[in-house]
Amino acid sequence: MATKNTAARIVEATDRITQEVGRVLYGCEGPLKTSLLTLFAGGHALFIGVSGVGKTLLCQTLGEVLDLGFEVTTLTSDTMPSQLTGNEVLNPKDRVLEKRFGFMKPYKHLNLVDELTRGPGRLQSALLEWMNDRGFRIAGEMFMMEKPFMVMSCYNPVDNNGTYPLVGALVDRCYTRSYFAYPTKQQMIGLGLDRNHQTGTPIQEAKLNKVATREDVVAWQDFVREQVVTDPEVVEYIVNLVLATRPENRRLGADGAEYKRWMPKKYQKEKIIRCGASNRTVYMMAVCAKANAAMHGRTRVSDTDVKEIAVQCLAHKMVLDPSLEMSKPFGFECQIVEDLLEVVPTGSKS
Repeated sequence: MATKNTAARIVEATDRITQEVGRVLYGCEGPLKTSLLTLFAGGHALFIGVSGVGKTLLCQTLGEVLDLGFEVTTLTSDTMPSQLTGNEVLNPKDRVLEKRFGFMKPYKHLNLVDELTRGPGRLQSALLEWMNDRGFRIAGEMFMMEKPFMVMSCYNPVDNNGTYPLVGALVDRCYTRSYFAYPTKQQMIGLGLDRNHQTGTPIQEAKLNKVATREDVVAWQDFVREQVVTDPEVVEYIVNLVLATRPENRRLGADGAEYKRWMPKKYQKEKIIRCGASNRTVYMMAVCAKANAAMHGRTRVSDTDVKEIAVQCLAHKMVLDPSLEMSKPFGFECQIVEDLLEVVPTGSKS
């Protein structure tokens, strides 16, 4: 009974969060759902969108509604890693070195890294370690992040001036990826009429209600991980989807059997996939499927949960041939996953 009650509370909280965030943001239902899914799964999210669609505002609004401390930073080519992690600073009074935090602070739970592609490799490496180890170092001392801890990274896919390629290992640490689409015409009209936005401080003007606390979010994450059940057949389905993205590569130990069996022939002929999804993808998809089930009030994962999170969790895990990718429509890798969902059988049917 307690388990069902917790699932019901997650459903109720999701609805209330959606209502409160909707008082500030327009047309961000998809990214908001992805954010909550990733948060409940205890992971990190990657967002892609042009300027002005609400990426920063989403993080700030979630931090306000969930009563979580949040931090925002915008990367530039001259940002130093110490500006992210912090550094040792000499206290002139006591003449001793003191460690002072930069952007990364153990007590900040929601962290938005904007303009991710403007950070060179050394910055992306610092972020990778932070996301993977859930902690950061200052002068050799490790500072662990307090739960819950979530990084929301985002970048503009159109403005490529002064940008760097994303490190594949960093992208692979993101449980989900979502696109910020333009709002509808009616939503844009509502935005233009919104007096709160005209002040420049819509969150403060909207006087949002607190929906949950940090302790609630931690309890929900524990519930998703420990109380929501995943049957072996569902995990097998996830594994089949992952294997279907891996072309033959003897050096990597990929025989390509599932790829040849399920990947549509048009993609095999083009050889557009250079490398399939990582092993890390399996447990990330598994826990996101659990979170999706909990958000629908269920305590057992179904194949439907996997299908609902597959594009968000799997599309960005594949490494495509860049020479072929440039000739494809924007977000083409999502279509590959959608096509796989049509042919890969669920559970033990394979």
